[in-house]
Amino acid sequence: MLFGKYIKHCRDKYHLTQEELVNKCYNFDLEFIGLDIGTLSRWERGITSPNVDKQIKIVKLLQSYENCVFPYFNSYDISELEHEFSKTGVQNLIGNSKNHILNFPHSNIIEENIKIINVYDSQNAEALLKMPNDILFSLTNNHYQLNLDILREWATNKGNLFLVSQYENNFFGMLLVLRIKPEVFEEVLSFERELKTLKDEDFSKDSQVGCSLPIAFFAYNNTIASFLYLRYYANLIANQNYILEVGSTTVIDGTVKLVEKIHLKKYKSSSKKSEELTSYKANLEDVLLRDDVFKMIFKK
Repeated sequence: MLFGKYIKHCRDKYHLTQEELVNKCYNFDLEFIGLDIGTLSRWERGITSPNVDKQIKIVKLLQSYENCVFPYFNSYDISELEHEFSKTGVQNLIGNSKNHILNFPHSNIIEENIKIINVYDSQNAEALLKMPNDILFSLTNNHYQLNLDILREWATNKGNLFLVSQYENNFFGMLLVLRIKPEVFEEVLSFERELKTLKDEDFSKDSQVGCSLPIAFFAYNNTIASFLYLRYYANLIANQNYILEVGSTTVIDGTVKLVEKIHLKKYKSSSKKSEELTSYKANLEDVLLRDDVFKMIFKK
């Protein structure tokens, strides 16, 4: 989506004239001194665009109308958001992590044939979870002590996001994300609760507020990684009214770089079984209102 389109839709939705929005920008931040109706009109028509810093400030200004990070996107579903976002932008966002993203040749991939499947929506959950279970076991050296039965139970919870990427019916990547209740989220990130103990009552349902906890990510190349993370960010924004925070615990080499890329900050540390563990978290606004995220959401 062009940022000008976002401004125009928001202005129409909240019944603001161009003059009224210009005045609100003046009063919101001194950086908008000099903004006039002509400049705003050129933004809305896609002729020019404000820099990313101004884009973030405008989005923050408009938050007051619906008390959420991206007010206008409340009217979009996940597939519509994915269509609007930039795949190139998401590649820049997640960077490279050799522990999580392999080097399978990109030239062999036809993007139209990539499928991102949510296990919850599939009739073939058992087969879809087999490879993620094996990879999770291998990547973490069985640190979480999870098994196929636990993953199957978690995957049946609609609030969780268990994504599997397939290309020509072959496994090419995965992204497993739990949505858990805030108090449970705090226990997990404080190392007071192990993932294997989570039960159905610990997860947030569709209409319940919760926190997003990615637990596993793996892709054969950057193209697959981009498709997976595009779906994840679309899910975060589509569910922005029900997600408070995003967090992670690191047990895999290279994970620190990945969580810092999505702007999670160090939270707590723990030494158990001769392992030094660190948890990371940030509120949803801090995760989404970032330069690199805006470059993914708002195309040039």
